[in-house]
Amino acid sequence: MKQINQFLITTLFVLLSCTSAFAFDCEVDGIYYNRLSSDEFEVTHGDNKYIGDVVIPETVTYRDKVFKVVQIGIQAFAGCTSLTSVSIPQGVTTFLKSSFDGCSNLSSVTIPQSVANLGWGSFSGCSNLSSISLPQSITTIEANVFSGCSSLISIILPEGITSIKSRAFLGCSSLSSIDLPNSLIEIDTYAFNGCANLTSISLPQGLKIISRHSFAGCSSLTSIIIPNQVSEIGEYAFRACI
Repeated sequence: MKQINQFLITTLFVLLSCTSAFAFDCEVDGIYYNRLSSDEFEVTHGDNKYIGDVVIPETVTYRDKVFKVVQIGIQAFAGCTSLTSVSIPQGVTTFLKSSFDGCSNLSSVTIPQSVANLGWGSFSGCSNLSSISLPQSITTIEANVFSGCSSLISIILPEGITSIKSRAFLGCSSLSSIDLPNSLIEIDTYAFNGCANLTSISLPQGLKIISRHSFAGCSSLTSIIIPNQVSEIGEYAFRACI
């Protein structure tokens, strides 16, 4: 009897866990939300995949109460392969982990100046995204943010960014140019690994660390000037830059 009870408790726990993992608090005009506080919502995933052009409102009225949209939740749009564009409103401050992961037909996204954090893998695998503009409020390019964005041709990183984390631009095979800000201090492991179309890059004078494998596989890179402040170049940093 004790074993049966334990089995029932374990089964109930698993069911509750699965339910909460895919739950959403409400749906308004085709967009799913979770409630974060008495007046704040985050966009989340729901019963149906997002498709086409999605415009997220700045505020949502639900049960006669107005909520501000402040966050894009974990995997909110992940795997929405028919999603083509997204407009994010002012007031959103954070994209959580893998928020647009695998949106292979996403070609346009508007990121407002209010956004201060793009979480791990936010746009990983968005293979149709060709360009993107980042707000001045971002200070770190998190790991895997644009990995696998094979159509990304150019990107301008704003002043204030101090670190490009591991695999941030891994496999961005169409990336031909990138402007690195003077504020940049560290380029982490595999950051630009496999950017085979990158022909040149200007490293800022304040850069201190070029980590291992950071530019490995950049087979079109023909010239690079290492600033005097650089104190560490990791192993295989420029491997296969033929």
